[in-house]
Amino acid sequence: EAQTLPKTEAEEAYAQKSSKHDPTGALNNVTIKELLAYHWGSYNYDTWKKGMDNIAGLLRLETCQTVYEAGFGSGAPLNYFNANYPELGVSGNDFYEPFVQLAKNSKHIGNGAFVHANSQHLDFIPDNTLDAVFAWGSVGYENKEGAYKVFKELIRICKQGGRILIGSMDNSENPTPYHSAYQTSFSVQELKDMAKQEKVKIIKLDTDKKVTKIEGSAADIRLTICMEKTKEKLNKLVIDSNRVITKYCGKTL
Repeated sequence: EAQTLPKTEAEEAYAQKSSKHDPTGALNNVTIKELLAYHWGSYNYDTWKKGMDNIAGLLRLETCQTVYEAGFGSGAPLNYFNANYPELGVSGNDFYEPFVQLAKNSKHIGNGAFVHANSQHLDFIPDNTLDAVFAWGSVGYENKEGAYKVFKELIRICKQGGRILIGSMDNSENPTPYHSAYQTSFSVQELKDMAKQEKVKIIKLDTDKKVTKIEGSAADIRLTICMEKTKEKLNKLVIDSNRVITKYCGKTL
């Protein structure tokens, strides 16, 4: 059962942006190309695919058993990764409940656990659990304090040696915000300081265009950081990934 969550400013902003998405589940059985066309009109699928392939490479999905997305939205990246890495367990959370129901009913997104939850509070996932964790475009809806909480949670739930990618964030050094609903922007130095504080190694930190090879004005100004959780970070008992979230919603990764 989905949690009953208090509405936050971030959730309100996200729901506004998501108002054009179909809450009835009519998109459950569409292909990834149809999904992108529905949400973004004449979006270039080949361009988007290149970006997803580069994200998969940074996360090293070919070597992973599990990948988790915080704020999966309409599920396009998880849809793509499920199709291209059939042995990979895909799961995630979103605080917009229609998206959670869409994911649970979709024939294209796999049989993972999809949870109605705020990314600041992923208490149902033990420390050092997942091979790869990412948030693409969802962190900007948080205020600065909330965004840092999300960063810390994603690092916490990632396995030692695993990778964390947080992408498509507004760059505070660029005066043009990408989306009016976004509350938070970051500078390159702020992201470096955050990684240092959390004792994670930066694998890549640059604009979306340079990280994922996606062309376009938004990709030119938005920031993405990919980090690796090192031995110096938390080294508690590693929990079997197949048992994650089972207690919470009765499904495994």
